[in-house]
Amino acid sequence: MQNKRDKKRKGPVEESKPDTTKNIENLDEIIARQREREKTLYPVRVSSTTVIYVTKSKATRQYAEKYKRDKLMRL
Repeated sequence: MQNKRDKKRKGPVEESKPDTTKNIENLDEIIARQREREKTLYPVRVSSTTVIYVTKSKATRQYAEKYKRDKLMRL
């Protein structure tokens, strides 16, 4: 039983995770890369609490309705 519990434990925090308390070395670089990526995306409101960022071709009400039906209604 103890052996199963050990397998489920996760390792230490990886460098790719931008945690401000643990990986502060290249956090500014990660933030800058994400902002550059988001410059080409457009916000689409799917519901009153959900906004997704998509490419210009997908920034339509039809896509928002499809996303809401397929992704959000599964819960």
